[in-house]
Amino acid sequence: MCSDNPDYSHLPSAKHITQVLAQGSGVVTSINAMTMAEVNLALGAGRNRAGDPINFSVGIVLHKVVGEKVGKGEAWAEIHHDNPLPNSLLNNMQEALKLDSSIDPFNMPSLVVSRVS
Repeated sequence: MCSDNPDYSHLPSAKHITQVLAQGSGVVTSINAMTMAEVNLALGAGRNRAGDPINFSVGIVLHKVVGEKVGKGEAWAEIHHDNPLPNSLLNNMQEALKLDSSIDPFNMPSLVVSRVS
């Protein structure tokens, strides 16, 4: 998350919110961004072709990021959707999360080396 208290009030609200629960416990070592992009596209948050409509009410909110600990059954993300959520999309999201129960939580190093002004 970019903020501890994100303000989504300027966006339309989805009809449904489905929590994505961790299937195990451990430290998040990766979240497959391509999988999440494909889920978003299937929800209508993106375009297959120029001119396709975009549904601004749907998408994914992450509650956990790489380096954070998550417990089994804990929501690590939520999917905002307007239509019934196919099990295949929820399964894809669950498979996007990789956990390691043998390591301690850690802070990801910044990908920004320096800022040029």
